[in-house]
Amino acid sequence: MELNRRNFVKMLIGGAAGLQFTPLPWKLTDDIAIWTQNWSWLPVPQAGEFTLEKSVCTLCPGGCGIEVRKVDGRAVKIEGRTDYPVNPGGICPIGMGGLQLLYNKSIRFTSPMKRVGPRGSGIFKDISWEEASRMLTARISDLRKNGKPESVAAIDGNPGRSTMAMMVERFIKAIGSPNYIRIPSIEDTYRMSNIIMQGTEGPMAYDLENSDYVLSFGCGLLEGWGAPGRVFNAWGNWHEKSQKK
Repeated sequence: MELNRRNFVKMLIGGAAGLQFTPLPWKLTDDIAIWTQNWSWLPVPQAGEFTLEKSVCTLCPGGCGIEVRKVDGRAVKIEGRTDYPVNPGGICPIGMGGLQLLYNKSIRFTSPMKRVGPRGSGIFKDISWEEASRMLTARISDLRKNGKPESVAAIDGNPGRSTMAMMVERFIKAIGSPNYIRIPSIEDTYRMSNIIMQGTEGPMAYDLENSDYVLSFGCGLLEGWGAPGRVFNAWGNWHEKSQKK
């Protein structure tokens, strides 16, 4: 056979096609999978006592029920609670990824921080919770004794009315300061519309699961609206109903 460009391409294509009918590519794939699972830097799952803890997700105002799987007290997985009325078994990707926020030290504080450099320098050091509590208590006591409780302020970045937000607001008022500050959000508009139309501040519950027709004006149902876990379940039920019809 004359070796030219056409015959060379034919030989390459024929050889590649022939390899697919041999065990070689599948054996190489299996070996690579085993090799990548034995890297030294991969975490090894712990062996120990298995427990389940029930809680509520606070990563958005939806308040979905979650179930945390723990091994020897260490959280290893987050799932949706099947016995929770808000999201029966459902959970959004943000809730499932909550462990990343827990264990990724580059994006969270693991202890109180005290500024040790000039204001604006960004120089801080870790201190214990006991030391932080003593410092906070002493500073607040001095401000109250000097008649300046309004110097204390709290900025709440959580748009929802969570239990923690209400506790912080009561704490600031107990000190004597009016400076409990909430960052404005779309939740304020939602709450105001509920007050005007329904006479209540609380979020409304919509029977999405049993709805035959939903007319949405710019509402991203699958983009974090309401309780994501429940909306995902309702969306899945709609598709099941449409297939049965």
